[in-house]
Amino acid sequence: MRKLIYKVREIPLASETFVVSHIAHAIKNNFFVEIIADKTYPAHTSSQAALIEEMELLEKVRHYTSPSIKSKRIKEVIALFVRYPSLVYFFVKLCSLYKKYTWEYLFYLKFYKSYTAQDVFHVHFAKAMGPLLNLKKIGFLKSKIVVTFHGYDAYALPEGAALSELIKDYKTHIHAITVNSEFLKNQLISKGFDGNSITVVPVGIDTLYFANNDKIKQPRTPFKMISVGRLIPLKGHIYGIQVVKQLVEKGYDVKYTIVGYGEAMETIKNTIATLSLQDHVLLVGLQTQEAIKALLQESDVFLMTSTYNEKGRREALGIVSLEAQASGVPVIGFDSGGFPETIDPNTTGFIVPDRDVDAMAKAVEKLMVDNELLQSMKEKAIVHAHTHFDIRKVAEDYFKLYT
Repeated sequence: MRKLIYKVREIPLASETFVVSHIAHAIKNNFFVEIIADKTYPAHTSSQAALIEEMELLEKVRHYTSPSIKSKRIKEVIALFVRYPSLVYFFVKLCSLYKKYTWEYLFYLKFYKSYTAQDVFHVHFAKAMGPLLNLKKIGFLKSKIVVTFHGYDAYALPEGAALSELIKDYKTHIHAITVNSEFLKNQLISKGFDGNSITVVPVGIDTLYFANNDKIKQPRTPFKMISVGRLIPLKGHIYGIQVVKQLVEKGYDVKYTIVGYGEAMETIKNTIATLSLQDHVLLVGLQTQEAIKALLQESDVFLMTSTYNEKGRREALGIVSLEAQASGVPVIGFDSGGFPETIDPNTTGFIVPDRDVDAMAKAVEKLMVDNELLQSMKEKAIVHAHTHFDIRKVAEDYFKLYT
């Protein structure tokens, strides 16, 4: 059985459902999986609790821990040197590489000793790399390392000489770099990475899970719109609310559901109250994957309002756009980040200029008044999601990289 080690910072996270889905699919494809994480949260805090429990993912998690009592540490140091004399060599090399001498590095070596010759490490988010790259550089770790950038980690890279050195190390010691969109690939290229070394592997979703058997052909009343995402400025929910305001002022009967929680909650609540939209906009907070699936299948249109934040960061792809289309929901979104890569424009949804509320409202109105177009987009959205973003296809792309 092939062994695959996933390296993550935290698991599970509500905003990173794709990580859990990918790991679960690897298990289903007969990989022997272990997960190394800095932090682990209870399954019930995730929207995927059922999947986590079914796959027994939390039982596969390992944590690096360092002895906290100095006397115990000294005893362990002596015991390690006696039991594993080869660690002395790598300990000296690691200290030299870091330009610092600390017993902590010896415990890194002890923890990773059992992983030195495993098949593959797959690092989800470059910031989760931890000591792997340096363990590879000193020759301690023999495994292949696949690193997947998902978005914010591309914006958190160092600058100047440190970035140049990192790029050089990636070229020498990393087996494969993947990103989830051409947009993100171009972000890395702009930082100095070689585009030929980067493979685009989009986020995969279980399209069969989201499959919608709803055969309703008549327009719903009210017309239902939905957005799913953390309540932060990057997600742009404020613009979706402004779209609702325009439609209501035109006399349309609409309902807009926003799924998520975050720092912008109070701002969003105040906006809804100021615009007198309490009867049209519903904040439902965090929801399970099952609940999100049900809400999507009850909706007519998904508003992808992601934009850019104060630091210029944009959405790298937008997994919720894929989940919406798999549920038979056309997507209308801003021309921002990697979102345009998730839809077939004018076939499974519309792309409108970034932060252009008027254009987004007109696109929604177009589907409200043309039920034939709406139904056509619903059907084509399902096919599009299944053809290009099904987890089974995406996982195979990763499996090819591993081997």
